[in-house]
Amino acid sequence: MSILFGIYEQDEGNIYINGEKVRFQSAKDAQRYKIGMVHQHFKLVDNYSVLQNVILGSEPVISKSFTFINKKQAIKKLNELIKKYNFNLNIYDKVQNLTVGQQQKVEILKLLYRDSDILIFDEPTAVLSDDEIKSFLDMIKDFKSSGKTIIIITHKLNEIKEVADNCTVIRHGKVVDKFLTKDTTIEKMAEAMVGRSLKNISNQSSINFENNETIVEIKNLPLALMSNPSVKFSKNKIISDLYAKIRISERINKIKEWWYKLLVGMKFDKFMYLKKPEELDFTLPTINLKIRAGEILAIAGVEGNGQSQLVEYVSGLRKSPENTIVYNNKDSSFKSIKWRYKFGGLSFVPEDRHKHGLFLDDSVMFNSVSNQMYDNSYNNYGFIATNSIKNHALNVINEFDVRGVGSIDDSVRGLSGGNQQKLIIGREINKNSKFIIFTQPTRGLDVGAIEYIHSRILQAKEEGKAILLVSYELDEILALADTIAVMSKNQIVGIGPRKEMTRNKIGLLMAHGGSKNTDQDNKEGVVS
Repeated sequence: MSILFGIYEQDEGNIYINGEKVRFQSAKDAQRYKIGMVHQHFKLVDNYSVLQNVILGSEPVISKSFTFINKKQAIKKLNELIKKYNFNLNIYDKVQNLTVGQQQKVEILKLLYRDSDILIFDEPTAVLSDDEIKSFLDMIKDFKSSGKTIIIITHKLNEIKEVADNCTVIRHGKVVDKFLTKDTTIEKMAEAMVGRSLKNISNQSSINFENNETIVEIKNLPLALMSNPSVKFSKNKIISDLYAKIRISERINKIKEWWYKLLVGMKFDKFMYLKKPEELDFTLPTINLKIRAGEILAIAGVEGNGQSQLVEYVSGLRKSPENTIVYNNKDSSFKSIKWRYKFGGLSFVPEDRHKHGLFLDDSVMFNSVSNQMYDNSYNNYGFIATNSIKNHALNVINEFDVRGVGSIDDSVRGLSGGNQQKLIIGREINKNSKFIIFTQPTRGLDVGAIEYIHSRILQAKEEGKAILLVSYELDEILALADTIAVMSKNQIVGIGPRKEMTRNKIGLLMAHGGSKNTDQDNKEGVVS
């Protein structure tokens, strides 16, 4: 698809568009033939607005003589497209403030703004919630009915079955089969993808881990007040004492009293009803969780409800208030992610592999041990043990089927997203760790790789490792978890063992956030 979109130039073979033989040397060439592509990793400028991102590179000008941007024309066309396709977007919002689903809509708007007729989508639903996936598939059907040609690269076979007319299976860079989707089954397509029949991997363990050692404990973490990444915590700052030594509720009560007196003093009570401070409901939700040895605790929920922030605090990407994150009975709230790797027994598969998982311009070999250089296996009194690292890299590549590696000295940037993910998982899961965080572990992987990764996660559980699994794939959570917690609006709204947390119950909690019309079984020590 990168060749069809003009990112790479073909070495051999031919491309025909509407019967015309073409050869693209750049994406601009492809755009002239009305070809557009939404990449798996979005190509957006975070601090630009929706409008600026959409018109970037295709800015309308007032005239050929004066190269001033004709914003009125761009705004009119963009608003018409947003209205036509019912996109819930404000063209002046910064991209960095949008959800992943909204960012994808911005990418699609870029294609529609350029009047693209051939639309290529690379793993389009990998980071979308169930509701966003349904909305996306409905939109694809609308595009199809309007006469556009759609090419979707995906490993989600149920989505292929729902929207595609034809399916081509590529394995190891070669076409291995073609199907009319109406005449085939998901099982046949899956078998063609991996070259064998698949096993049903799920957590069948009946081991009682209730009395096992608590590896990680999250205590009174006020996530709702800490979602702003600009908030910093330090032992030397007053804000640490504010959280650690003074009850926040006392401060809130004083604020309520102050506001009440102010409004009464301004005679607001003459024409509106004011609740007295004691009548106001201002409870401060905090997160309390325990993860025990041999337990898989899964976090379910619609993306953007605090899961990413929770993982950042637990992993050490962000510091948290004192005594809120405890590793092996030691307060780790102010400890760096390096300390947690080295002394806390942490392995971490991050949500954003490019930002937190890899050094993209470094080699595959180095990235296979990038957070383990303190290990004596890979350094000898400060000198890099090249042979040990090389052997380790080759083991990870072979064991986890990391494809596209010509040499272990090649840049990891050249690997596909799925193979980058397999490299990270191989690096983290093989460490001698006590606690593993998996965030979206199988995003962008094919069904064969998903089967293998799931089996390795369950193997890690059997080895007694504590596992925190954050996934937006409900099927994945139901297949692997021992305990399922549901997050909504930066708090835990429900938790229970897998056998009690049905798909319907989880869906209701995700939709209603633990309101009265859902089962509010807040367990002791979970929500306070």
